[in-house]
Formats: sequence, C-alpha cells, structure tokens
Amino acid sequence: MDANCAPELSIVVVSYNSEKTIYACIESLQSQRTEKRFEVILVDSSSDRTDIMVKSLFPFVKVFKFIERKYAGDARNIGVSCSTAPVIAFMDSDCTVQENWVDEILKAHKGEYDVVGGVIENGEPKTLTSWAYYFCEFNLWLPSDSEKEIPEVAGCSLSMKRRIFDKYGPFLEGTYCSDTAFHWKMWKDGLKVLLVPSIRVFHSANHSAWSLINHVFSHRYQYAKLMVNEKKISVFQRISLAVLSPFLPPVFFFMALLRVLKSGVFLKEFFLSSPLIFVGMTVRAWGEWMGLIEKQ
Repeated sequence: MDANCAPELSIVVVSYNSEKTIYACIESLQSQRTEKRFEVILVDSSSDRTDIMVKSLFPFVKVFKFIERKYAGDARNIGVSCSTAPVIAFMDSDCTVQENWVDEILKAHKGEYDVVGGVIENGEPKTLTSWAYYFCEFNLWLPSDSEKEIPEVAGCSLSMKRRIFDKYGPFLEGTYCSDTAFHWKMWKDGLKVLLVPSIRVFHSANHSAWSLINHVFSHRYQYAKLMVNEKKISVFQRISLAVLSPFLPPVFFFMALLRVLKSGVFLKEFFLSSPLIFVGMTVRAWGEWMGLIEKQ
C-alpha cells in the first residue's frame, strides 16, 4: 500500500457502532497477501469508539467520521466520492475476507464482467440463530464450485468498475436496500453480474432469536416499500402481492433449501436450524405484507 502510487482498488467500508467487529474487519484487509495497490476508506457514523480505534491501530485507513447516522447507501456514496481507483469494492464492518480477496477481485475484473460479487459465508457459526439468519438473508450467495451469473450482489460483497458507478449511481439515499435499487437500474440495461466463488466474505451476525426476527422483518418491510416506490407498483399490483404474501413462507423456505442442496454445503446446519429458518421466512413474508399495504 504505497502512498506514492495510485491504487488499483478502492475498498469502501461502512460502519455504525462497530467497535466489537471493526478490528477483525480491517485486520483482514491489512493482512492481504498481494502486490496490488489498494486503499481503504472507512465511512463511520458510530456513537462508540469505532473511528478512534481505526485511526489508532490502522493509520493507513482514510477515516471519514459523521455525527448523524448514515444509511449504508449514503455512506457508500461518500466513500466512492473520496476514492481514486478504477475498481471499487464495498464491504461492511461486520465482515472479514480471505487474504487473497484483493487479488481475486482484481483478477475477476480483468474479464468481461463489470460487476462482480463474492460468496458469503457465516462468520458466526457457533449458534443456530446465526445460521438461521445466514440462510434467511444470504442464501443467494452460498459457496459454490463454479462461477455463475446472478441477479444481484449483497452490498457487503459487491465490486464494480468505477464507470459503472458513474453510470448507475449514486446509491439511493435515505433508505435501506439501496444496493437492490442499484441493481434494478442495471437490470433495465441487461447488465449481467458474476458471482466468483474464489472471492469469499465472512459475515458475522451474532443474533438472538428476537433480533433475528426484528432484523429480517425490518429488511423485508423496507424492501417492499422500496419496490413500491421505485418500480411504481400500482394499487392493484400491491393488493395482489399482499394477498399472496401469506403463502410465501414455504416458498422462501424451499427456495433456500434448494439452493443449499445445489451448492452441497451446510446441509447439516440448514436442517438443524430449519425451525428458526421457517420462523424467519414467515417474518420475512409478514414484513413484505406490511410494506405493501402501508400507505405511501
């Protein structure tokens, strides 16, 4: 990370009250085994000591501190505006990466795809609630043996060429699910996204049963509201989708199961946590129903 040379990759990390996870996150970036030049930009809106820790322990990180809490999309926009490399990677403060992560991202971006994602693994594998959360939220990005095209990439494992951000950005601000809205804009132009198994991110979320329910509900509720506003869904379409919502839990569950079976990983963990997964999928459908019927 030679400060006198232009970076090949800009890594934007967003954080909020991440004092317990930020060390492992940044340490995994500092430990990269690479000759490639990269910069790390942290956009922090914590009320704890996250920014102080990073400034003290990792002086190579460019830290931008804000008093008011920033949505992830808002923070990522700030990070991109302060970055310089032709390829941008996004990461969350509760994630860690393998030591070849930078090299694998830059290698993937030498190909035809302008937007690349990595597989996501459970960084908190000791509890069933963490596994349930993992299968509810990240079953689209399970480890696999081969590269494949996917509809979207989670914001914590997303990378793109700068010209793509310039064309389809910035991320939608003042809301959750801004990474999904970004992909919707790309879909309109038929832009394809590549999932690369050698790019691996470990997401840590040590949820209790209650926080699992609350998080999954909130995420899907915000997703449904965003879908209504951004896709201009009519009242008739909203009513139709709301009527179908009670039938979604088994659909969500079996789609996740099929993806696990296809990937051939974490079968034991899925079945052990399956009661909690079904609860999570039920709450997910409930959140979507609430988001659809709420007056906009």
